[in-house]
This record gives sequence, C-alpha cells and structure tokens, in this order.
Amino acid sequence: MAALIVTMIGLGWLMTTWKPNIQTTFTLFQLHKSLGVTVFVFLVLRIILRLRYRAPALPSEIPAHERILAAIVQALLYILMLAMPVSGYLVGTFSGFPTKPFGLFTLPSLVAQNKEWYETMRNAHETLSLILVAALLLHIAGALKHHFWDRNDILTRMLPERRPDR
Repeated sequence: MAALIVTMIGLGWLMTTWKPNIQTTFTLFQLHKSLGVTVFVFLVLRIILRLRYRAPALPSEIPAHERILAAIVQALLYILMLAMPVSGYLVGTFSGFPTKPFGLFTLPSLVAQNKEWYETMRNAHETLSLILVAALLLHIAGALKHHFWDRNDILTRMLPERRPDR
C-alpha cells in the first residue's frame, strides 16, 4: 500500500506538471486512475483483514499522548486512503473521461459530466493529496522516532514478517 500510494502521489504530480503531448498525458492519467482503482481494491481487502485480525497492542511504555496521536494519524490515513480514490473517480467522471483500469474494462459513470463539479472535485482531490502527504510524513516521522530515538520495535512491526525459511 505504501509503495502504491507514494507512486500515486508522484504520478499525480508528474501528470499535472509535465505536459509533453496529449497522448502521453492521457496515458499518465489512465495509469494514475488504474493505480487508484488498485489502491481502492487493496484498501477494501486491508479493512476486511483489519476487522478480522486486530493489530497488536502498542507496548505499555508508549505514553498516552503518543497513543492518541498514533490513533488519529492512523484513522486519518485510512480516511484519506478511501477519500482519494473516491474523489479521483468523481474527478474523472465529472470530466467526462471514463476510467479504464489498465484498459481491461470501463468503470460506469455514476454522475453526468459537469464542469463546475469537475473543478470542485479536482480541487478537493488535490487538497486531500496534500493532507495525505502531511499525514504520511507525520506517520514516517513517528515510526523513525520510535526506531532511532526510543529504540523500540514499532517500526519493525510495520514491516513484512521475515521468516528464516524464506
């Protein structure tokens, strides 16, 4: 998820600032939309797994204010991971350009093309992306603080489990 989200942020910046030609720009937008659909599918699976399997409890030595901040940032990240693909889908729908994930199929347009709503949703999507970057930086800073300053296992618990048989 982290790699996809960072890729989406970079691709979003690239496709809105670099305009080599119409075909390349269109391809970048479709790739961004395709990855956005992928993020949404992975998010749904992640939420299902999170509801099924609880995250391990934080170590008891973590102060209350850090527990609260961690919960707020984590909730914000989940909200933004949901809001970004939804708002991006609405941007595409209101623009009149359909979303075709990896060219395999076309997502249905649930709303009609509308220039005013397109601008509103584009601005909302861009603002949400800036908030997402801030939340990600805060999350990363917290993880690094725990790893290098507090010297606890919070950061390593976020990494995929390493098994000796792999």
